[in-house]
Amino acid sequence: MDLMALSKLLFVIIVTLPDGSYDTNATEVTECPPYEIVHQIKNYKHETKEITSWYADCNEYPFFETKKQQI
Repeated sequence: MDLMALSKLLFVIIVTLPDGSYDTNATEVTECPPYEIVHQIKNYKHETKEITSWYADCNEYPFFETKKQQI
């Protein structure tokens, strides 16, 4: 089985809500959002008690798929 490597740029965000549950999101992006903007938005939500903590990351992640055989 031949595998083909493929990578995607993903923006991942995890927040802890006031009830202790988590909200997660991973979105494919063409470029990472500016850290300052993400920091400003999430810290505002933290200050207003909409969330109790947050984590964000933007990186290339590898994915692998099986190459289709030519017949």
